[in-house]
Amino acid sequence: MSEFDWQQWQAEQQQRQREQDERLELEREEDLQRERQIEEQAAQSRDAPASKARWWQRLGFGSRKGSPGPRQPGAGRRR
Repeated sequence: MSEFDWQQWQAEQQQRQREQDERLELEREEDLQRERQIEEQAAQSRDAPASKARWWQRLGFGSRKGSPGPRQPGAGRRR
């Protein structure tokens, strides 16, 4: 390899390294932004008022007007 080829190769390697470093920095920034969004959503859901409906009502079992609630232990099932 001549001196010129070596210098050109070195310059190309440095340019590739700089480009890779920039891409990695952009990816890190995007990851941090996604993390912030997730944390904000979690904070908003924590701050939201809890539903007054019981857990079985939120799952769709029974109405709010007089649901008997979950089956009592030992009640058995009809066949």
